[in-house]
Amino acid sequence: METTYEKALKLNSENFKLLIGVKKATFHLMLDCLTDAYQEQHRKGGRPRRLSMEDQLIMTLRYLRYYPTQRLLAFDFGVGVATVNETITWVEDTLRSSGLFDLDHLEAPSATVAIDVTESPIQRPKKTKARIILVKRKDIP
Repeated sequence: METTYEKALKLNSENFKLLIGVKKATFHLMLDCLTDAYQEQHRKGGRPRRLSMEDQLIMTLRYLRYYPTQRLLAFDFGVGVATVNETITWVEDTLRSSGLFDLDHLEAPSATVAIDVTESPIQRPKKTKARIILVKRKDIP
């Protein structure tokens, strides 16, 4: 089964940036930064992560770009919600602490939506005797 990263690599540069949120070159710089941090953190050993570093980065970038629920990301990547939360937190913190990336200004899909929320009175028909239906009450003994 093909991973998300393998699918993304098959995209051309324009579609890669549209779907992932960064250019391929930026993605690979981020990936190198994360790999170095992971190796430094686990040089004495430790349990390997279930997701590849590439999928961890794609998951985080997807979260930052589209803001899906973590439950949906857990379903898409086949991991638990706690794993999604830990992964996103670790990747964000690592990339921010490197000082090379500004995650607050990733390009979000641009869409302008205008919603009219002003109050307006509702016109209701006047109650007249001709419109009122009279129902005969039965007397209760």
